[in-house]
Amino acid sequence: MNPLFFFLAATSQLLADLPSCGLEASRIEVEGDESTATDVRLVCTSTFARHRLSATEASWSQGRLRLMEPVYSTCDEPAAWSISARRASLVPEEGLLMEWPAFRIGPVPVMVLPAAYVPLSDRKSGVLLPTIQRLAPIGWELAVPLYWAPRRDLDFTVAPAVATRRGASVWLEARGAPSPKTFFDFQSSVWFDQGERRGPDYVWARESPIVRTSLQAHGHRTSPS
Repeated sequence: MNPLFFFLAATSQLLADLPSCGLEASRIEVEGDESTATDVRLVCTSTFARHRLSATEASWSQGRLRLMEPVYSTCDEPAAWSISARRASLVPEEGLLMEWPAFRIGPVPVMVLPAAYVPLSDRKSGVLLPTIQRLAPIGWELAVPLYWAPRRDLDFTVAPAVATRRGASVWLEARGAPSPKTFFDFQSSVWFDQGERRGPDYVWARESPIVRTSLQAHGHRTSPS
């Protein structure tokens, strides 16, 4: 399970009186099947990372977790990166809807969306978590993958990205399984290479970008036994 999904699922379990992580809050109220907490700070440790979530308010009611001004990160404070939103609503095993999510490097927002839906199921369409990486030839790269599964045997992933040294790119993957014994995987990318930013004015090295493309595909068919 994605770390954010694990973390928010653990949050909903905590507010449903199934403790599994460390929770701090200035106030917690429980009335029947409903719970409300203010100034929430939750820390969960998995095999690979420590997950931190804070929110001004969290409420659990009718099988739905609602968060006000949530901030998520795997970094110690001050966080090198984080994802924040005005509000978020989580239905366990279905999806997370975020209003005005912002991906931040330090305190600076580098990408803001009006809304984003994060699927909790492996086969649900939606916006996946942004990824950030640093590679020597391209610098820092930020990508926002979009996942679409029109059928059980077919899915697509499109990931627009931008890199600090080279410009914008788009990556596409299509996977399918026409039969139980046959599958294929098609991948393609387009890079609008503008060269490194140079000079005192920090401008692109090329006035017009060079379009670079790549394509690969493979498939497999199991022989009848």
